[in-house]
Parts: sequence; C-alpha cells; structure tokens
Amino acid sequence: MRILKAGTPLPLLLCFTAMVAMLCAGCSGDAQDDAYTAVLAWGKEGARKGRFNRPRTVAVSAEGSVYVADMTGRIQYFSRKGKLLGGWRMPDYSNGNARRIRFLRDGTLCVADTHNHRICFFDKSGKLLSHFGEHGAAPGKFLMVSAVAEGPDGTIYTTEYGTTPTQRADPIDRIQKFTRDGKWLGAWGRTGSGPGELSRPSGIDIDNNGLVYVADAINHRIQVFTSDGRYVRAFGRHGEKPGELNHPFDLCIGPSGNLFVIEFGNARMQELTTDGKPVAVFGTHGPDLGEFYQPWGITVTSDGSIFVTDTWNHRIQVLKPSAVSSQQSANKAGS
Repeated sequence: MRILKAGTPLPLLLCFTAMVAMLCAGCSGDAQDDAYTAVLAWGKEGARKGRFNRPRTVAVSAEGSVYVADMTGRIQYFSRKGKLLGGWRMPDYSNGNARRIRFLRDGTLCVADTHNHRICFFDKSGKLLSHFGEHGAAPGKFLMVSAVAEGPDGTIYTTEYGTTPTQRADPIDRIQKFTRDGKWLGAWGRTGSGPGELSRPSGIDIDNNGLVYVADAINHRIQVFTSDGRYVRAFGRHGEKPGELNHPFDLCIGPSGNLFVIEFGNARMQELTTDGKPVAVFGTHGPDLGEFYQPWGITVTSDGSIFVTDTWNHRIQVLKPSAVSSQQSANKAGS
C-alpha cells in the first residue's frame, strides 16, 4: 500500500518502510503491497445531495460517470473526480435498499433491489426501464437478491440468500440465471460449506469464457462454476495473509483478467489470479486515504482504476496502479 502523508519525517518513513518489507517477507504468496496507490476520496456522512449514508455499491459507466447506491434508497452519480452530476430515488425503498449495481454492455444500469426482491433496469439518468422478480423461495423468485452480473451472452446471473417465515430451518443460498426480460433459465447452490455450497453469496462476475465467480462471504472463499452451475474450483480460507479472505463482500474481473475482491472483515482489496494466487494487497482499517472501514463494493474500469465503497467511512475511494499514478504525478510536475 503506497500512501505518503505530508510531514512524515524521512528517518521514520524509512524505518517504517523497512519494517513493512520485513513483515511482508514472511507472508504467503508473492502479493505486492505497493502495486496500487490511493489517489482520491470523496464523500461525507449525510442525506444531503452529494453525501452518503453507508454507500454499498459502485459502478462506472462507459463515459466515466461514477454511480453509487447508499442506505438512503438513492443512486447518485458523479464525475470521476467526485463532482455530483445527478441522482434519483429507487421506486420503493421502504423495505430496504439496493446492495449491488452493475452496468450492462448496452449501457443499462442493472440494480439488485435486495429488500424488494427484484432486479431493476434504469437508463443513465434514472428512468426505470423494466424490472422482474417477486418475493419467494420458488425458482425464479427472490429472497435477498444480493448481487447481479451479465454473462458474455447477455444472460443475467444473480446471487441470493435468506429464509421465508415458514422455512427458517431451510435457508436459501443460490445462484439463479435469467434472460434479460426475466425468463428463468436455471439455478444452483444450497446452504453449506462443501464444494458448490454457499453461505451468503454476496458478489458475482462472469469472465469472457462464461465461468462464474462468486464471493461466498460467510465461507470466506471464492467459488467458480460453469455457466450451467457445475462446480469447478474454490480458493481462499479465513485469515489475514495474502490469498486468505475475511468476508469477501464483492468481486469483479479487471481488464487483465484477474479478480479484484473487497473484504469487509479485513478492510482491504486483493487482486488475485483466477485460480486464487495473490497478486496485490491494498488497504488496512482506518479513516485516512487508503484505509477502509467495512467496505462493501468494488468495480474496476478498463484503464485499471479501482473504485471502492468505503462504507462506514461514508465515501468513495479511487485507487490506481502505482506506476500510472507516479507517471501522472511526474507529468503534472513537469507541466
């Protein structure tokens, strides 16, 4: 993690750097802790426009606008530098709020409207285009729909967990798949900790080959499935070392094909290969730039910029690859 605070004495900084290097030498894997730099944060706690109340999820449009859903039942969108551009309320937020938003390839914003048990589709200005779903445990219905993603063929995948009043001893933890207009195509998964079993799946993404990656939050792991639900592999275990996980609440696939995982429990971001090898680790618990407090959401843009919902710090943080950040700083200094 590369964060230099103004006024840090050079001897103290050098001592700290050496100590970190010694600690990392004993870590498992070859994960870098200086691969990314925190370059920007914006947001304060509050219900006023431009502020956040525990932002849960973030998505970036093809044009570069940053969309954020928080606990006030609204979606706001900003420039990449944090200037408020607009926003809207969800159609119904009396029962609770959305936990995941993602842009589809055609530019439609897809929302997992968790507590209203449905998937909603909006245009970029907030016009509701369509929705599908209703409460229930039957195939095609939703309990707590927690995440949504689009496959390479346009199929919509969702993660879900919860119970019904009459089925509290038989919880639901599953992935479902639908056509864009809500036709049910199939489902897989059941509650448990074995291969293919799930406990509060909270994030999902699909690679270009159709493999489905799921953040299996309570099991502290990532699971991989084929598009028809066949179990492929899992990686991660509960812990703090590189490659270990503590409540992974969201994931996405970056432009390099690697996975980017946000950990609620470890207050950090990890970059992993698709077979679980740690590549980079960034973040620790705290209120400063580059520190997180129970983060929930993550997205990565085509230029490698990472946007994180730093949920209990009520803000968005932006990370960039350190080489890119250093070059941009040099360009500014020379201009």
